Amino acid sequence: MAENTDVLVEGAGPIGLVNAWAIKQLNPNLNVVVLEKHGSYKRKHTLRMKHEHLAAIMKATDSEKNPILVQLLADLKIDPRIRTNKLQDIFTQLCDEVKIKKEIKYNQPLIDKTVKTTLATEYPNVRLIIGAGGTHSVVSQALYPAGNQVKQPYDYVLQLRFEIKSKEQPTNIEKSALYQEMARKGLIASEDVGRMVDGRTPVTVQMMISEDDFKILKEATFKHPLKPFAKDSQANQNISLPPHLQTFITNYLGNRIKQAGDSERIEREELTLSVNEAPATYTKQVVHIHNQARVILMGDAALGLSYFIGLNAGLEATAIFLSKMKPVLQDGLTNLKEMDQQLKNYQTWFLTIFSPKKVKEVGQYSFWNIRSAMQAIRAVRSIKTGSVQDFEEDLGPGIEDYLNLEITNDLPVGNKESSRLFPHRPYDLVRFGQFADVPFRHTAKKIAKIFTDFFKPYKSYSKILQDFKQPLVGIGNFSIGVAKTISGIFRLKGHRFADGLFHMLRGIIELVTTPLAWVLKPLTRIIATLVHGGFKKIEENTGIQHLVQEGQQQLNNGDPDVLEDRLNYQLRALCNDIHRKFSKSTQHGQRTKLEVEEHLRYSAIRASKSFNNTKFKNYFSLFSLPQETHEPREEDLFSTTNGPIS
Repeated sequence: MAENTDVLVEGAGPIGLVNAWAIKQLNPNLNVVVLEKHGSYKRKHTLRMKHEHLAAIMKATDSEKNPILVQLLADLKIDPRIRTNKLQDIFTQLCDEVKIKKEIKYNQPLIDKTVKTTLATEYPNVRLIIGAGGTHSVVSQALYPAGNQVKQPYDYVLQLRFEIKSKEQPTNIEKSALYQEMARKGLIASEDVGRMVDGRTPVTVQMMISEDDFKILKEATFKHPLKPFAKDSQANQNISLPPHLQTFITNYLGNRIKQAGDSERIEREELTLSVNEAPATYTKQVVHIHNQARVILMGDAALGLSYFIGLNAGLEATAIFLSKMKPVLQDGLTNLKEMDQQLKNYQTWFLTIFSPKKVKEVGQYSFWNIRSAMQAIRAVRSIKTGSVQDFEEDLGPGIEDYLNLEITNDLPVGNKESSRLFPHRPYDLVRFGQFADVPFRHTAKKIAKIFTDFFKPYKSYSKILQDFKQPLVGIGNFSIGVAKTISGIFRLKGHRFADGLFHMLRGIIELVTTPLAWVLKPLTRIIATLVHGGFKKIEENTGIQHLVQEGQQQLNNGDPDVLEDRLNYQLRALCNDIHRKFSKSTQHGQRTKLEVEEHLRYSAIRASKSFNNTKFKNYFSLFSLPQETHEPREEDLFSTTNGPIS
């Protein structure tokens, strides 16, 4: 029994605790009890907390000199990022100062159907009830009129969360890389890198998704997230990410790994995916009377806002509430007339000024930052896909192998060269229109390819179409070259400037040679294709053959007893690259007789984490030349069964 309870707080989150502490701070004689349904606080992602709202709470509670809050205020002025569990610890420490830490009752939820009975039997003399249990507050649902909470739908969000283990504070991913991935998939996303604590830094990537995608992923919640790379994880295994989201996430992680410093490692088990709606929920009434108790909703229970706005709105409203209620609280909640008047004043301000303003802010953010930006991104994507062939590239297997290094200690942390996704490549994968620096040798190779392709056979119908897209490719390369050149000048980066000039040269050559690409190249390449005996098979591709030869050479020359872990990672990376090229060629309509067998042998490699000489040999032998020669047949060149036109 808690018959002497004066104030009952539902929810031991940041808003619930700050209200409980503040009330006790203003009047130590009031008995405050906090009920929390969970056994411990589980959230630890990063939020951005405005120091102005904390300062207002400090002023309202006469705690401007409290050393804990003074330090927090100073930290927030330097960096507004703070982990939710860190904020939770600070507010719990404040509650301990005012002797109510023992009054925080964990694992004691209020139950919707029995809350009125609980209040009557266990807290019969409570005078103030604060509902701070979030959007699904039991106090809101059980003690307020039906339909009191209104939901204004806006967007749907997919959140990728993980932690980086490092010796130094990680930086945000290069903006150009993130923006270009957004343009390629028609998505809007933002990355928030938190503050490093004890060598670990939380990162949250928030992606706006469609309602259809949300319905597919709705079971992946914050409490039960999807863990795509967790070791032996069965979490939400029945959920499959839509291909465009999976590609975006793996490409983002690939860029994150590419940018990582020598000492940075992504924590595999902390990498989770969850979805949630991004609405604005508001209440028609925040103050209510239940029997003799005054009830007030705070935080998300009163006003739930998306896009990291909710915490600051809750703190801002708390500061106003405390300033208005300060005399009443200091008087011990005995003056009911004055308490009702101040609660009425607070509700009038909240419902007529504060709540409409904040809901409008969410609506404007959704329209300008999300929906309008989404339309612009999709327009850019349509231009991009009009100039080059689109391909859903899956870097997932390589990322899984990379993350597995931390678990098995296959390679020492800091071995940057060996922990690349494709360590056999002289440089990382380069995408069309990539704003990040591109090696000069890659651009030189592409310029040479403009001329050498005149004498190469076609691989599929899509390659014929790609030749006719050459002027669009030229415009794209020239444009990105201009952007890089300007960036290099203003940022005083010589390599970026030279890279831009080289791209401009490539674009000019592509534009100038367009008449030849439209008239002469199709003729010479069709002749070369007929001489070859029809479209080239995937297994004849030069790039795949080079990778196969390198893999076989590593198997023959490697010493598994000494270098098994390193060799295993490098060979798996080779197989991942071959499979990536094979899948890309398949999507572009290139023919092969090995599609089923390639899938089986590659899957056998992926099924085992340890080194397996036989499985690697079986996979490489699949592509070993000489292959079955293809007799020249004119129908093979023009038959529609060879693959769709991309």
